[in-house]
Amino acid sequence: MFELLKQRFITALLLLLILSFSLLSDNKGNFILLITFLVSMVFLEWTRMSIFMFVNNFILYFISFILFSCLFIFSNKILMYSDVFYILLFTVCAIWLLVATISIIYARRFCYIEKIFWSLFSIPACLSVWFSVVLFYVFYGSWFLLSLLIPVWIIDILGYFSGKLIGKVKLAPLVSPGKTIEGSLFGLFFAFLWFILSAYLPGSFACFILEKYSLFVSSVLFFVLCFSSIVGDLFESLLKRNYSLKDSSNFLPGHGGFFDRLDSIIPFLPIAIMISGVIG
Repeated sequence: MFELLKQRFITALLLLLILSFSLLSDNKGNFILLITFLVSMVFLEWTRMSIFMFVNNFILYFISFILFSCLFIFSNKILMYSDVFYILLFTVCAIWLLVATISIIYARRFCYIEKIFWSLFSIPACLSVWFSVVLFYVFYGSWFLLSLLIPVWIIDILGYFSGKLIGKVKLAPLVSPGKTIEGSLFGLFFAFLWFILSAYLPGSFACFILEKYSLFVSSVLFFVLCFSSIVGDLFESLLKRNYSLKDSSNFLPGHGGFFDRLDSIIPFLPIAIMISGVIG
């Protein structure tokens, strides 16, 4: 147990240092390159839990490399046509909030049609999260993006530890037996507390949203966002159960894979784009 916690701490520290360096760098390309790498790894790990799992790894790496290299090289041109992505983002968000949620509630084995659907969905899902991160970062800055992502980490970390301490009622026992309703509510409470407090900090996501909407509407939209992060977490657990995997990969010692660490963010960021109304 101690050795596992040690591995998790060292890996988390290294990831934090890399993220901090790229975020604070004067060259925006450094952070965009990091995001491109991370999303490409998520995509590769998702293919392990899809109909593509039997495809040769070299072919998958090659396709991922070409796809996300093009995104990085042409990132400036892609952002110029952000309105074109509106329909893609809207569709992806609807699938996350409706179809993925229903799949989690029923928590059954995917039929072949469902496996094809979720396998193909991995492409627009990864493209939309890449686009969302880059758009927020380039046009609104690192502090805006960081203030937006902090609630995800609060829900994840506090939800986990509070669930271990006080959790009684399972949130989705057939999907992720370790998650509890009490832990999720605890995480949501402190995430909302961060949202309210960060509204007083200029340039934050909360400040931006509260300038556009009333407190009531902003709060409702924020809870929709938080709900999407929980959906992302549970959906990846559902994928792993369907393909009998404990982790999405073993790339990150003590943490599993990149998808395991970023699952909550995959639906969260595209929905944040739609809620903020920065495109469309």
